[in-house]
Amino acid sequence: MASIYILGGLALAEKRTFKEAIDNVQKAINLQPQNPVYYIFLGRIYIDQEKYDKALEVLTTAIEMDKTNQLAYAYQALAYLGKGEVEQGRFILEGKGVFSSPHFDARLLVWLESQLIKKEKSDGNSKLSPTPKPNEKKIDNSQDKEKLLKEGWIKRFLLWWKAKRRISAGLKKMGYEEYDKATKEFKQALALYPLIENIYSYLGEALFQNEEFQAATPYLSKASSQNPKNPSILSLLGKTYYKLGNFNQSEKWLKKADELDHMIPEIYYYLGLNCLQKGKVEKARFQFMKAIEKDFQLVTNRLKEAFKTA
Repeated sequence: MASIYILGGLALAEKRTFKEAIDNVQKAINLQPQNPVYYIFLGRIYIDQEKYDKALEVLTTAIEMDKTNQLAYAYQALAYLGKGEVEQGRFILEGKGVFSSPHFDARLLVWLESQLIKKEKSDGNSKLSPTPKPNEKKIDNSQDKEKLLKEGWIKRFLLWWKAKRRISAGLKKMGYEEYDKATKEFKQALALYPLIENIYSYLGEALFQNEEFQAATPYLSKASSQNPKNPSILSLLGKTYYKLGNFNQSEKWLKKADELDHMIPEIYYYLGLNCLQKGKVEKARFQFMKAIEKDFQLVTNRLKEAFKTA
């Protein structure tokens, strides 16, 4: 019977019908007062209500019952973070090893990314670039291609071979994270042999990694038109538009990538970021949860990085 109340309570909480949700969970606690998990569920609902003191009270009870329950510590940390006691929340997360726990909840990621977005906006130093203009320059090297095709097959082969060498050099530079040098190598390859395969995606990725998002966009757009079924290219284009602050375009390309491949965690992570930028917190949490399901370590690493600047 207690489990039925819990399931009902959590379902009501998801619909943000908090009073009825709390009543259901409290009935479960009355039936099984020594079950720490029920107190954790109650604490989670209080956190969703932003009643952080009440959350801390019931979560402390859960921890007293089971001092090894990392889920309890995760929510306790989240309650402290919600109160603005960031150092206490960070101390619990790092001290209790919650970062390496499979019980980690996407609510923490929502909170942290939201704080970073607010901080960047308030400081006036957002890492997002200005939204690109509608008349974004497109790549047109049709004349270069026509010129190449007029060459004899021997010269075309030599140009192709030189271009392949430039691409190999560029990929090597990418491995060393020398993105400026990689970009130069790829541009030389494009100039030598405009028909060389994958050149636009290579250039787009090198420019993206070098945080030249505006410059990366036309190359990635070209790559997406040549490879419309390649989810990696489509997702990178979506990420690029996010970095440019064009959230509608970002969501569009990320969703196209998701239709082709449901196993890329960064797609859901960036969809979550888009939702946060639009103020859709619950949808963001849903997307972050999907990212966690695909690759837990990816998200925990992001949290560690983000905490350094929070």
